[in-house]
This record gives sequence, C-alpha cells and structure tokens, in this order.
Amino acid sequence: MKRLPESITFKVKNNEYTLPCQTRKEDRFLASPLMIQRSELVCGGEKVYFESVSVESLYALTQTTEKTARILFDAQKSRTIFSINGLDAIELTDETGKVINLFALQHERKSLELLYGLSNQSFAQIAMKLSATECKSSGEVLTLNEPQTDWSVKHIHIDGIVSSIDY
Repeated sequence: MKRLPESITFKVKNNEYTLPCQTRKEDRFLASPLMIQRSELVCGGEKVYFESVSVESLYALTQTTEKTARILFDAQKSRTIFSINGLDAIELTDETGKVINLFALQHERKSLELLYGLSNQSFAQIAMKLSATECKSSGEVLTLNEPQTDWSVKHIHIDGIVSSIDY
C-alpha cells in the first residue's frame, strides 16, 4: 500500500489497484514505542481511515498481522481473505456482529499500515483485482463515526503487539 495525497495504491505481484481519496483530517501521535499517523479519508464517497505506524529502533511488532488487528479492533472474530507479500485483506467482526473490512501491510516487523472502513462492495472489488479471490462478506459493515483502533498501553505492551529486541 502506498499513500499519496490523492490516492492509495495497492500492489501485489503484477496486480495494482489505485483508490482515489481525499483527506479530511490527519493526526500524528506517539504511543511509545510507536509513532502513529492517522488520516480520515473519503474514498469513492466512503469514509475510511488510514493509519501508518512505525516502531522505534529497539522494538518490533511481535504478533501476526491478523492477531494484531484482532487486538487493536477488539474483534470477536477475524477471517483472512488473502495474504500476499505482506499485504493482508482481513474481515473483522465486532461483538455486535458488524464487520470492519481491513487491508493491512506489515514491513519487516518495523511498520504497519492499515486501511479500514471500506464497504463490502469496495473491499471485494479490490480483493478480486489484487488476488483473484472472491470475497463474500459475512455481515453488515460497521458505520465508522470515529477511528476504531485502540493503541492503548494494554494492547501495545500487555497484549504483546510490540516487544523489545534483545541484541
């Protein structure tokens, strides 16, 4: 995934998909040892969120991308649609049965990019273009009024999303 001011581009092997987007709001914050940049976007009339997370040099992301997503979104269930070259398409289900569609890209345990909030139709269209995988949603999409990730100390350190690197 590559975030530009006017779009997000997904590239998997020889397949590429560009999603035109407009930025509504951007925030940067520190949740030590993480630096997080969060953007509220409008992509094809849909309100979505893009988060770019980098880890300080003496730390690393320790969980799988799917497990990290389940923790951050407090999801009851998760289903990986595809995982190719570090890009994961994941359907998360919350305690009410509503779905959050997520694309996540992890780079060598040092950074993580998240795009979430897409409709089932948009999510399925991108998944099909990138992986030739048919994606049928298992529920109604959660309407996002605010960011859904919880970058709390509990999730980061106690639940083990990040840990120190021993040299």
